[in-house]
Amino acid sequence: MNRFGRLSRSIGTISVALGAVASGAIDTASPARAATDQMTLIAQELALEQDSPLIIRFIPATPINAETDTIIVGAYRRIDSRLEVTDAIAGRYGRVVDSVRINPLDPASFAIDADGLVTITVASESANGTPEALQFPRSGLYPVTVEVQQDGGVLGGELLTFVDRLTAPTELVKDSLAVTVVASITGPPAIPAVDTPLSEDVINQINEVVQYPPTVALSVSISPEVLGRLDEKTYEALRTVMARSLVLAQPSIPLDPSAAAAAGQQDLFTQLLQAGENETTDRVATRPTRSAWIETEPLTPEGAALLRSRGVTLLLLSPETYADAGLAGGYLQDYTLYSQLRNTQLEDGSSVATAVFDPTINRHLVNQAMSPELAALYTAADLVAWRDQLQAAQGSVTGHSVLLGLPGGGVLDRERIARLVELLDATGAATFTDLIDFARTTDVQPLGNAEATLNLAPQQPTALVARAPILASLAARQRTVSSMLVVDGGRTDRWKRTIQVLASSSITDTQVEATAATLTEQFDAITSAVIAPQAYTFTMNGLSTNLYPRITNTSDEQLKVVVQMQASADKMQFPDGDQAMILEPLTGTPLPISVRARSNGSFTVTLQVMAPDGITPITPKTILKAQVNAFTGLAQVLTGGGLLILLTWWVHNLRRSRRARRNTTALATTGTATITAAHTIVQLDTSAASAEPASPPSTTLSDL
Repeated sequence: MNRFGRLSRSIGTISVALGAVASGAIDTASPARAATDQMTLIAQELALEQDSPLIIRFIPATPINAETDTIIVGAYRRIDSRLEVTDAIAGRYGRVVDSVRINPLDPASFAIDADGLVTITVASESANGTPEALQFPRSGLYPVTVEVQQDGGVLGGELLTFVDRLTAPTELVKDSLAVTVVASITGPPAIPAVDTPLSEDVINQINEVVQYPPTVALSVSISPEVLGRLDEKTYEALRTVMARSLVLAQPSIPLDPSAAAAAGQQDLFTQLLQAGENETTDRVATRPTRSAWIETEPLTPEGAALLRSRGVTLLLLSPETYADAGLAGGYLQDYTLYSQLRNTQLEDGSSVATAVFDPTINRHLVNQAMSPELAALYTAADLVAWRDQLQAAQGSVTGHSVLLGLPGGGVLDRERIARLVELLDATGAATFTDLIDFARTTDVQPLGNAEATLNLAPQQPTALVARAPILASLAARQRTVSSMLVVDGGRTDRWKRTIQVLASSSITDTQVEATAATLTEQFDAITSAVIAPQAYTFTMNGLSTNLYPRITNTSDEQLKVVVQMQASADKMQFPDGDQAMILEPLTGTPLPISVRARSNGSFTVTLQVMAPDGITPITPKTILKAQVNAFTGLAQVLTGGGLLILLTWWVHNLRRSRRARRNTTALATTGTATITAAHTIVQLDTSAASAEPASPPSTTLSDL
């Protein structure tokens, strides 16, 4: 039987417990002994060698009276599934396997320090059942309780913990479950010239990451924009951690792929992703990889397609996004194996491998009411049970991996994770790897004879469509204003950066509107400093002249502009064309403009001050009125004489043409008559020659 067939038959056996936990079938909020004061676990090893002593350190709920109190330690039925771990934490332990009583007056088993910290030492055994030793008959995970019995049988405090009694040399060695820890840090980017410090959440997350121990194979995604805002000490510490971690790519400013796809900004997302890779490489000397993407906002089908087309081969989804897909979309409900992948289907027929954060595995790591030791131990117990459950059902845990991380982004507490690694290393139940190994070694969950698929549900990503025209307008204004500057002073780069930042899906519409208004004020302050000349009338009595319109600059810096002139009906020429000029600050600058008239009369001339591109107007049009008297006096005489000569020549030529036509007509008439007479003679002669006479003539010409 192939692997898929074997696994598919075991899904029900393996996963019903997992699904029941995820779907809320177990009420973890109502433990059997909710009224009992809980004691605080300070230290305990989860792994217990066969017949080795169990040592537990804790803070009691109330002070222990060594004269009257007794401590009872109980071991309960061995756990076979994750659901039983949840049951035990909820107060449902199952049957008791063994228990021992500890006398606080016995220094071999009980100790208390000046701070009230209690340490108990309990002997263990796998056989015999002696009263002084706690029995763990075979290897596996056992719930263990510690109760303080006060005088009169009153329960003075209770603590639940777990023990993983390790495999004896004669027992079958168990596999290790692959575990991957991921962290994602991002936040709203800094808006240039606006007070936008890093949020407290981001600062706390950075502080967690920089203190992660080298024992954790961390896969981390950090916004390059955040990296550039750290103090030198934090930055250097973070570089050290990232150098030994798998670093995932992020855009240079936060841009959610689903929001980008919905707004038609796929190219912008690509540009920012490439820029982010380069910035991260420059800052930490570690090239990030695009191979995996941690979902921080609900992922849409279009967003997944965008990521896949840009090189992402593994998606890490939140349980909420997975659940939103629904049963028809491939959600396996109670039969979901969160330790395996599924294939997210894309519209073009392709797919991308997808992992889903288990909805329950992190519940203790984020529970701040628990001591770090207890949270780490409970999580370790959960993973041990997961490993044992899979191995019992399938004979191996190969092809299964577990994600530890915060859906939606964030960083798990490094103290709890570091302790978790220590606890699991001692049990041999887990091996910590990065996301590259995770993707390579994790199988897709089988579903019958096929692989489990997932069709993402439509979501409502951050709306970026409405701000697109605002950003386009700002970018156009920026190009215009930047072209006017003689001394830039870094303003162009700051403006460009600000406009780019406003495209971030982490920036709110309110921030966009406020920042756009600020930029517009800055642009207006520069363009409105250019004052066009007032309208006036000028007279030309010659063919050409120079005008000297005065362009005023009310700002305290030089500005570049272009002046354009145009006459109505093209009745005037401007030989120098458009003229570029530099306006001096706080003064009016006259500009000599050469003008050439083409006709007499009154007409309008338009003066327009433009940006250096010669396309964008800076000021309203100034309408000048021209009165041209250029064609008067000698010019009119010369022009009138020329017309008279032309008219005389034309009349003379006309008369000569008429005479020529009359002569031609007369000749043609005479010639026609001559030809007609000759033709008649020829006809008569031809007629006489061909006729036969009736009788001889009586007279001839020769006779006359």
